Amino acid sequence: MSRPEHSLTSVVAALFLLATPVLGDDVADQVSEFVESARQETREPVVLAAKVLEGAQAAGDDVALRLAFCEEAYRIGMATRKREGTATAADAARMHIEADENTRGEWYGKLVQALRLQLRQTGGIDKVDVRDRLHQAAKEEEVWKEIDKCRARLQRSREDRAARQGLIDLYVAELDRPEDALPLLDGECEESCRTCVPLAAKGVGDLDESESLTLGDWYFGLSQARRIAGKLCMLCRTKMYYQRYLELHSEDCGDVQRAQRNLRTLCDQQTSYGIYDLLWLVDLPRHVLVGRWERKGAALVASYDPEVHEGATGTPTVAVPVLPQGSYEVRAVVTMPSGKFRLVLPVGDTMVDVMAGWQYTGIGSIDGIDSGHEKNPTRVGTRSVENRNEPYTVRAVVLTRPGRLATVTVEVNGEEHVNWSGPVASLSTASRQTPRAVILWPVVSQVDPAVIHDLTLRMLSGTARRIGK
Repeated sequence: MSRPEHSLTSVVAALFLLATPVLGDDVADQVSEFVESARQETREPVVLAAKVLEGAQAAGDDVALRLAFCEEAYRIGMATRKREGTATAADAARMHIEADENTRGEWYGKLVQALRLQLRQTGGIDKVDVRDRLHQAAKEEEVWKEIDKCRARLQRSREDRAARQGLIDLYVAELDRPEDALPLLDGECEESCRTCVPLAAKGVGDLDESESLTLGDWYFGLSQARRIAGKLCMLCRTKMYYQRYLELHSEDCGDVQRAQRNLRTLCDQQTSYGIYDLLWLVDLPRHVLVGRWERKGAALVASYDPEVHEGATGTPTVAVPVLPQGSYEVRAVVTMPSGKFRLVLPVGDTMVDVMAGWQYTGIGSIDGIDSGHEKNPTRVGTRSVENRNEPYTVRAVVLTRPGRLATVTVEVNGEEHVNWSGPVASLSTASRQTPRAVILWPVVSQVDPAVIHDLTLRMLSGTARRIGK
């Protein structure tokens, strides 16, 4: 989404006006002076809102001034009733939330108002991102109301164990910010929190085998104890820690079997949120169509099979027993030394290939032109994949629209490479496999296998149907 550009003079003016700290009523005066100065440059409210937000950014460590600018930018942005102005209002609300923890409940409410208006003003792929941010903001608004209640109780009595434990639970289970719960461990709370909260505040890559298993078990227990609020967050944490444990622990044992059993349980539970952990739905060798596949820890590994492949490369293939019907996104984390990762995805009543790697990214076939062909309009170089021996992330979004139209976007490591829209009839797959499902179809060499670390489907509209159970 494009945003208005602003002149350098407005930023210089902001820095000049904000060069000295201000107190009391001077804050309102300085904001008013800044707004009047900005109006000399533009009468367009959308641009004015963005300039005032620049003033907030230039306020530096002066929190009172920053908050006052955010409030004015929010007011002007919302009053425009235009998408760019509403987006500025949402940015102002978010900045206010970050700057003042004491008013977060109130300002999450304002952020929700801005995002609801922005959602009505937005279309296409941007609508998905706005809807996600709105859902998250609405959840955090409710959580911060509960946080304010617990804090008020603790201010009245530091010995209120229920309030302290409730606050820890809110930080850990609802906000997914265990690091914010660390200061609360100095009082009376559950012993498991004393052990696990400091571990959860660490990066997952800093955890050893035992710590990963401990956190996986702890978060799994939390996820089963929660009904709706916070459950999805707990399931995602459980998966992350169990996968870390399985990567570090290669030998089969009771702990491994428990981790795998719990992973399958949480994968079933995630489906109620429209989320499908596709790797754990694959049953080897039953779902293998071509080639050699094996499970190593939490990952699937595809290797060259000389019995079915010829030449320097091969295409082992596995069908994931899920058929998404509607709009959805697929997120994959892969290591592809051969440089070629390919998914076959359903789009309406047809299927299409998504190719992403260090050589190029593209979708196809489009009007019969494969993604590897230079005339394919979606083929682009993927310079963001600098090291083909390191994991990279591919995100494909499929949006279906009335009139048998579709939009397909592909991101590699967070950078958008493909954004195609057109009739579904233009799409087809080069795969000769017949099952209509998500198909993993990587290209491997004789010496370099393909490793799929994670493969997640999230429905945006419509339903996903389990097949072949």
